[in-house]
Amino acid sequence: MKRGVAVRLKVYGGLVAALTAVYFYQPVRIDFFPKAIPNPNPLLDPDSSRLFGKGAKVMVVTAHPDDSEYYLGPALLRLAKSGATIDLVVCTDGDKSYYPWQNGGEMRRIRRQEQTTAAREWKAHSVTFLGYPDGRLQPRQDVVDDLRRQIELRRPEWLVTFDGDYPPRVAHGDHRSAGQAAWLAASSGGGPRWVLMIATHAPNYTADVSDEEGAEHELLAIHKSEFTGLKLEKVSDSVAAGMSEMGDTINKTFGISFRCARLTNGGH
Repeated sequence: MKRGVAVRLKVYGGLVAALTAVYFYQPVRIDFFPKAIPNPNPLLDPDSSRLFGKGAKVMVVTAHPDDSEYYLGPALLRLAKSGATIDLVVCTDGDKSYYPWQNGGEMRRIRRQEQTTAAREWKAHSVTFLGYPDGRLQPRQDVVDDLRRQIELRRPEWLVTFDGDYPPRVAHGDHRSAGQAAWLAASSGGGPRWVLMIATHAPNYTADVSDEEGAEHELLAIHKSEFTGLKLEKVSDSVAAGMSEMGDTINKTFGISFRCARLTNGGH
């Protein structure tokens, strides 16, 4: 009897250990106990009349090639048409290092080229790849320092990145890490005045991007290594549905929601 119990404990223990190892090997993270939305969580306007205006300086920090088009495509087009200067910093090269059968070098080359091509569509002033491994990004000091140097070089007044504190319940770990690192870099002094965070469950501002409705499909289609055929249609439809829902919150047909925070130490 005791021997049978011991065997079962070993089997169940091994199974739990294996599942835990798989969970931490792959990049998706689950918030089993998500942080409650701030209360109160008043609506904010991140000086939108200047943000969507000539001369605005915006820096976008993402985790992977294609993140900017997936989450922000219509907003980036609106910013570009308004005359804003947009700099993109991508923390990884999208090599998908967590796939042991993946040719990381080739995937890195392809995805960098796809991101560079897509960024031309929304007239990016610059595209910088920090080159950290895909699926393994952490908000370590070296990542924070790299982002701080980019902020000092680009001197944006608005920084757009992922929400590392109030992400969706299920999210890519790299997204959270990119947002956390960008926040630390931006809030260390002399940085942007505003941080606008995407992929958040605690939004307090929604930008109207109705004039760019439909453009998300064309931008996503540039990332052929990720989205083609039926997958492109499904992903594009999903993105459009989400932006339509966000637009509903401001009585517009298309919108993108952010959690905005004003930095009292912002100096640019």
